[in-house]
Amino acid sequence: MIGRVLFEFKFRITDINNRYHTALAQALVYYRRIVTGVINLPVPEVLCVVDRTGAVMIEIDRDLKDAAVMDFDWSKPASSPDKKLVKHLEQLTHKTLFFNTEDETSLREFIDKVVAVSDSGSSGVRVISATNFEEVFEAWKKAFGDCFPDGTETGSYFISDLLESSVFDKTRGRLFFPDLANLCIEVPSGIYNEFWNGFGRPPAAEVQQVILSKAHMFMPDSSRRLTGAYYTPPAVAELAYRYLDTALGEGWQKRYYVWDPCAGTGNLELSHRETDRLFLSTLSMTDVLLVKNQNLFPGAEIFQYDFLNGDYYDLPEKLRTVIETEPHNLVILMNPPYAEATASVAGGSNKAGTSFTRTGDDMAEAGLGTAKNELFMQFLYKTRKLAPLAVIAMFSTLKYLVSPNSVKFRDSVMHGIRPVTGFVIPAKLFPGVKGSFPISFVVWKSRVVPDQDEYERAVRK
Repeated sequence: MIGRVLFEFKFRITDINNRYHTALAQALVYYRRIVTGVINLPVPEVLCVVDRTGAVMIEIDRDLKDAAVMDFDWSKPASSPDKKLVKHLEQLTHKTLFFNTEDETSLREFIDKVVAVSDSGSSGVRVISATNFEEVFEAWKKAFGDCFPDGTETGSYFISDLLESSVFDKTRGRLFFPDLANLCIEVPSGIYNEFWNGFGRPPAAEVQQVILSKAHMFMPDSSRRLTGAYYTPPAVAELAYRYLDTALGEGWQKRYYVWDPCAGTGNLELSHRETDRLFLSTLSMTDVLLVKNQNLFPGAEIFQYDFLNGDYYDLPEKLRTVIETEPHNLVILMNPPYAEATASVAGGSNKAGTSFTRTGDDMAEAGLGTAKNELFMQFLYKTRKLAPLAVIAMFSTLKYLVSPNSVKFRDSVMHGIRPVTGFVIPAKLFPGVKGSFPISFVVWKSRVVPDQDEYERAVRK
């Protein structure tokens, strides 16, 4: 690639003026890889097919841009592109320039044209991809981080700016965030414009899903260690859904509502089909913004909620209605954080404070001892109190099942539910989790069905 020209070199193409489409398809495969961020290069504006006798320069117009995102088999190597793609390109009318490179005058015209295209305007924008978005975030934070009030975690604001949910007043140099309490900061207009002129935003739709699965990286590492919050790998999430299929039966998604109270960026539910029966809540507004902007869960309720401290009446009315009127049809699916107040982190400090939640206080009053120190046990306790008839499908360590310190927790909180199915995997499958210990996924169901009026009274209480 030279400047904004992406080349595809071939030794010989029979009748290059009319039969260049296979080589063009090969070049388009590379163009797609650049656009989706697989190859970290500026986005080209011209494709050029060259062999020993001639060259064809093709402007990347709307038709070619559309072709690059169509449903062809892009898994094929560039040297052997999908034949359907080649056929599609043959049917398009391209803006082309042909050059006879065996003729000195034509060859000079070709070289001059390449130089002219490469030197004109900007050198191209860089694509924000799954491989470089952390780098872009760090550059953005370095450029504008000091513009925010002291102590501001800027991840949410970067997501908003990246997805163009922010509003920039270039005349006064003010950047507004309507979706984040309408915060307004002052930024240098020239630097701000120059920054985003160098990157393509928002990212391509197919890239956004990859970024979504890695958005936990916007949380500072110290914060991740404190909360024990790490995202669920897609392969593990798909395995959990296969076990849910077994536990709840064919077509269960049409019969049950699903609430993930620590959804993060929604990785655990990426394979969920009945998204209009889905509730996703998370503590981080960064996650809420990113999930909403993906539109991966049409019809779902996506909201910020502090599960361990929040009030019942802060929940969406639709979810409260399900809890109160259809408790058997609710699945609480979650991968809660694994932090504990007594565990140490880098530097020898401990996680003091993780148990100091309203739920932790309730567990202490209930005499559950050190169980309150485990955040995932706080999630389970709150779930059992909030929706005692719900199906619970939860990732966690095995402490609540085998630890001698959890006997009271098992006797009281786990009373009345039974395990239906589950599996155990090593913790190392979860990115960022350190240590050699097992992670379980267990589906729990209620043993008994109390009187509905009694249940509704208990929920309201």
